[in-house]
Amino acid sequence: MRYIVAKQARAVDVGIRIAGHHTDPTTVILNEKEVMFNKQLASLPTLDEKVEALEGSIHSLSEIKLILQNYE
Repeated sequence: MRYIVAKQARAVDVGIRIAGHHTDPTTVILNEKEVMFNKQLASLPTLDEKVEALEGSIHSLSEIKLILQNYE
């Protein structure tokens, strides 16, 4: 499983609910499936393209654990 750190505003723009996600003032952490199966991003075929549309970056579980330390 991969995780995406995306701009909150872009995530909201494509219909992702921020409630229940780890956030900081400007970003939100999403999982790969939330992004891949988002209907508003369906026209973009790859995860990389979808993440780019969210102005985000892709991370592994070990990377996201380190990032989460800064969210708390």
